[in-house]
Amino acid sequence: MNKNNKQPAYVLGIDIGTTSVKICILNCETETIVNSHCISYSFVDTKEIKTKNHDEQNVAIILIAMEACLNHFSSEQLANVKTIGICGQMHGCVLWQHNAWRYSNGSYSIDSNRVSNLYTWQDQRCDEQFLKSLPKSSMKLSTGYGCATMLWLLKHEPVFLSQFTHSGTIMDFVVAMICDLNKPVMSTQNAASFGFYELTEEKWDASSLTAVHFPIDLLPKIVKAGSVAAPLAKKWTNIDANDVNVFAAFGDIQCMVFAVLRQQSHALVLNAGTSMQLCMQMPNGRIPKSGNKDGDADEAMIKSCVDFFPYFERNFLAVAASLNGGNVLQIYVNNVRRLIQLIVGENVSTDQIWNRLIAAAAADNSTMPMQVTVNPCAFGERFNPKLKAQISNISPDVSFVDIFAAVCYGLINNIFEMMSFDLINGCEINTLYATGSAFRRNALLKRALHEYLRTEFNERIKVNYVEEIDANFGAALAALHYTSTIS
Repeated sequence: MNKNNKQPAYVLGIDIGTTSVKICILNCETETIVNSHCISYSFVDTKEIKTKNHDEQNVAIILIAMEACLNHFSSEQLANVKTIGICGQMHGCVLWQHNAWRYSNGSYSIDSNRVSNLYTWQDQRCDEQFLKSLPKSSMKLSTGYGCATMLWLLKHEPVFLSQFTHSGTIMDFVVAMICDLNKPVMSTQNAASFGFYELTEEKWDASSLTAVHFPIDLLPKIVKAGSVAAPLAKKWTNIDANDVNVFAAFGDIQCMVFAVLRQQSHALVLNAGTSMQLCMQMPNGRIPKSGNKDGDADEAMIKSCVDFFPYFERNFLAVAASLNGGNVLQIYVNNVRRLIQLIVGENVSTDQIWNRLIAAAAADNSTMPMQVTVNPCAFGERFNPKLKAQISNISPDVSFVDIFAAVCYGLINNIFEMMSFDLINGCEINTLYATGSAFRRNALLKRALHEYLRTEFNERIKVNYVEEIDANFGAALAALHYTSTIS
């Protein structure tokens, strides 16, 4: 090889998800993905005392999967990585002590006595009664949020909590580890999803937390999204620690939206995977009145179940995040499969059920919405965890296909009802980008989206389907963007 040939510079994008870690390598010049890989986690119950209301993951297993994913790439590709952007599952938290990790020959491991499990965003230990007992804050607080979980530990397991010196999301822990930080940093994006964060002042709500004797020093230092946390401290797998900057971790929703809206910021983004998120960038960096600790809030915003999260460049995202999406469709398919097994005795695969339902629905030209209606909230919603799915208007001639179509339409209707129509219309949006595995697999869900927009928005909003955009790609793009900004 000619030594004078300039090697391409790469950005590493990492998404630490709930079920898997996804990593891509991005060419800085072409902004295209050179290589990518994904590894799913395999968890066993992480504690003997784990209950159906607790959701915890073993941090060591996540780190092993992440390094295994990195080792999938060639040493030449990793040697040319100059920047690292990390994002992942928001809301949840990890607790750790000083000297929580060990390093040997390019690989990290953790001391399980110094690092807690990851309390995920799906954790349900903070019930409605407990949340009502907490100090009021200017932003919404739900079970699974880091501060809520730590306040629960403060009440129920104070000795356990007292042994730790740091906290953060799983991404903040990884950044602190590979940068060897004495004090972890957290971007404004993840701080807003952690709880007890002052959105406009960009700081922790220290007065509310100290009022209930919360150890405020446990919280990380807040930095603006797009800030470099520190250089890579040591060689990591085959990534040399030579002027490689690591950014403070981004939020996964922000990275997904950033990747989709590279060309146009004035649009809706609908992501349909296991759950669903409908997002839009607020124009001119504004957000509606979000209330105060005395409960004075914009009534429309409360009813619309919209959260406002920091985005980039002091802008904000309006996010309607439903807990119900492809998981509800999977429940229906599983139930149909079990019914067939019970009645016929045949062992039919879920893939066969999916294919038959979608094919039958494609051959049916019935208009949507169907006569039968479905409220699809089988998993509840953050604003009302007690919500359950319901089916109504069942007629004698209703079929399994009709119900399947009604579930699809119900999911679309639910996510749009969560987002304020006033927000959408006030921003004069006429484009929607749809992405996610549920759209890729299910043509009927696409049809439901088109029919809903035709009915509710008089076809004013046009749909563009984009290839499934992974948040790791957005993390790499964001890191590249801010690298060019500071260079």
